[in-house]
Amino acid sequence: MRFNNHEERIKVFGGSKQFAFRGLIKCGQCGAMFTAQEKFKKLKSGDYNRHVYYSCTRRIDPSCQERYINEIELCQMLQKFIEQNYDVIKITDKLRAKTEKHYQVTKTLMEHYKFDKKLDTPFIEYSRYILSRGTEAERTAYANGITTKLKIKNGIILLI
Repeated sequence: MRFNNHEERIKVFGGSKQFAFRGLIKCGQCGAMFTAQEKFKKLKSGDYNRHVYYSCTRRIDPSCQERYINEIELCQMLQKFIEQNYDVIKITDKLRAKTEKHYQVTKTLMEHYKFDKKLDTPFIEYSRYILSRGTEAERTAYANGITTKLKIKNGIILLI
C-alpha cells in the first residue's frame, strides 16, 4: 500500500496496530507466539510503502534464532500449507460459511461466463482469494477462523 505522507498512513492504519496473522502462529524453535511489526519505506516519489514482518516474540527464549518473515511471503507459505493440509485444518462454522458462499459465487460466475476450470475445495479457493487479494479485515477474520494451531520452524509452517 502506498501513502503520500506519514499523516495519510496514520489516517488509514490509525494509532493502534492490528496485524491479520498475529496469534495464529507459534514459534517452532522456542514455543513463543509470533508477533508482527510494520516498517515504512519512503520512496523517491515521496510515497511510502508499508511492509509487515512476522517474528517470534522471543519471550520464552530471548536468543531464539527463528527468522523474520515478510507478510507477503507468509501468505504464500500459508497458501501452500493449506493446499497440502486442508483436510486436517479445523475452522470455525463462521469461516466455513464464508468459504461456502465464496465457492458458490465463484462457481456461478464461472458457469455464467462459460469458464471451464475445475475448482478446488471451498476452503482452498477462499484461501487463495483472501491470501492474495483480501483486505486486512478479511485476513484478520480468516486467521481468527482457523482453530488448528500452527507453528513456524526454520521458515516452514507445521501443525502443532
